[in-house]
Amino acid sequence: MIFLASRRAISHTLALALMTLISSNGCASEAESHPQVKELLDGGFLRLENTPTLTLTRVGENSEAKRVVLFIEGDGATWRDFGFKPPNDPTPKNSLSLRLALHSRHQSNLTLIYVSRPCQFKGQEALAQCSPKQWSTERYNDTQASIVETSISLALKNVAATAGHISDLQIIGHSGGGLLGVKIAANRLRKNQIFSKLYAIASPIDPETWLKNHRLNYLPVGTYYQDLTLLIENELLDVYLGESDRIVRYIDINTDLVWLRKKSILVPNVKHISGWSDYWNNTLLPKIKAQKFLTE
Repeated sequence: MIFLASRRAISHTLALALMTLISSNGCASEAESHPQVKELLDGGFLRLENTPTLTLTRVGENSEAKRVVLFIEGDGATWRDFGFKPPNDPTPKNSLSLRLALHSRHQSNLTLIYVSRPCQFKGQEALAQCSPKQWSTERYNDTQASIVETSISLALKNVAATAGHISDLQIIGHSGGGLLGVKIAANRLRKNQIFSKLYAIASPIDPETWLKNHRLNYLPVGTYYQDLTLLIENELLDVYLGESDRIVRYIDINTDLVWLRKKSILVPNVKHISGWSDYWNNTLLPKIKAQKFLTE
């Protein structure tokens, strides 16, 4: 779920310090006690150590092992007081990204990576070293994106060491994870790093219009719109919106963004979280498996 309140930005220096202080070891018991995380671990996923956010990997089999599907977590726990106060703990109670990763494990031989957002799945001691701004007003800025990007880079190195050369990388971002996915995908494209396509699911892909329509306070997004333009120009972005989603709607895309409006797919009988599992199993995952982005 996506909600926000207006706060002043934390400095880049403080954010980097927080990255150093919050080690993945501090969230081990908290993460592994989460029912959905436990399902993935029981299903063959491995938890990587020494990543700034919770990172789970499962290396695929046969020729599909070199094809990677990466899931970026959404914003996490629901906000309190009708969306005006951030949660004390941003860990999602009902994660669509974890659910889709589990479905993918059962229905494909693809290599799968799940990456959470900063400060999620932390124990009390590690969470106390976070700033609530990291999961509220600063959650889409370039610094938070770089934290997630670090986890992704470490996961890809780990996968490559097992599977060998990675032939393609497809990124799945649910809700706010789709916004960070835009930043991360654009960075990889500029650096000529492996990247095939971004699938934004129920994401406020035009955050300025979304904020205005829902009468929410300004939220800094850094280089987001430059990154979005780069992906659009290269046709590396697919947008899927739930027809029954009241949090992120088709009308939350500005009419000036003609390409986005034209290419966005409205999925019937789907809300912000509910309904996506069936669409993933029956439509999106088969589409991803059938596509070939091989760079070998």
